[in-house]
Amino acid sequence: KLHYDSENTGIFPTRGAKFNAEYAYFTDNFTQYKNHLGFSELSAMWRISFALNSRFTLQPMAYGRLLFGSDIPYIRQNVIGGQWFGHYFEQQLPFVGVGNVELTDPHFIAMQLKAQQRLGTNNYILFHIAAAQHGDKLRNILDKGPMLGYQLGYYYKTMLGPLGANLEYSNKTDCIHFYINLGFEF
Repeated sequence: KLHYDSENTGIFPTRGAKFNAEYAYFTDNFTQYKNHLGFSELSAMWRISFALNSRFTLQPMAYGRLLFGSDIPYIRQNVIGGQWFGHYFEQQLPFVGVGNVELTDPHFIAMQLKAQQRLGTNNYILFHIAAAQHGDKLRNILDKGPMLGYQLGYYYKTMLGPLGANLEYSNKTDCIHFYINLGFEF
């Protein structure tokens, strides 16, 4: 595992970067998994914040999770949806517009752009746009059309965490999703 974080704040950062990369090889007897080679997981996330002025920040992010091998157990499969990495499942990847968690293919890569406008001292308007590709094999990752997600939100920053709401849509779920946030994630 490699983790790096130079963001100036955990919520609504305006400068800095965050990078995570992990690799894992799984066996059930230290050499094999179900009498054949084990399976591998490779995941990475890179996010950087660019303050264009004192109130407006752009934050691009690229992330993904790739699974290699056979007989990968259900509990290690890729799951997408929600706002945060690993919220309900360790291997959960966020994707705007997907409000519930959903299984996806073993190879998943995504890019997201967040625009953050600060109004006053503690008020924020956020807009996210995300695109992802997924496939059963790495060579097939571009065979399906891109998955797209959009999110518009308003937040008020308090000492108990951000209070706010999002309106989201994704062509994966093909429905509008509404989310209310009442403080820090835990």
